[in-house]
Amino acid sequence: MRSVLPLSQECKFSDFDYASSTSDITVEVDTRGYSGCLFLCKFAAVGGAGSVKAQEHDVTATGQTDLTGTSITVATDDDDQSFYIDIPRPQKRYLSFIIAKGGATTAASGFCLLYGASESPITNTVTDEFTGEVHVSPIAGTA
Repeated sequence: MRSVLPLSQECKFSDFDYASSTSDITVEVDTRGYSGCLFLCKFAAVGGAGSVKAQEHDVTATGQTDLTGTSITVATDDDDQSFYIDIPRPQKRYLSFIIAKGGATTAASGFCLLYGASESPITNTVTDEFTGEVHVSPIAGTA
């Protein structure tokens, strides 16, 4: 039987701050050492039509190019909806996730999971962003 690590030790987490504004949100991640990236976002109040999409590039914060087919429309009635874009085997080292708000005040937040690490276990030490525990085969009782 293959040994399986808890998901929290096989993925690297990073989040992007909650924002209620008209400004688009762009999150960039370095995929070096990972075989894929899953971006997830949650909208609270959608003020106007927008979208979420992914981009790739070779150098951090330079030369971003949209990834074909990754744009998902966010409609004005998508309050409390979640969206994700999963990119296994990215072609370039850096990926960006863009929440385009269409110029309207929209509230959103989210995070990304880098997965398929070339080395594990992964230690997620993201101060003040994620707090959690791992419990392997816990028994019933008081929490």
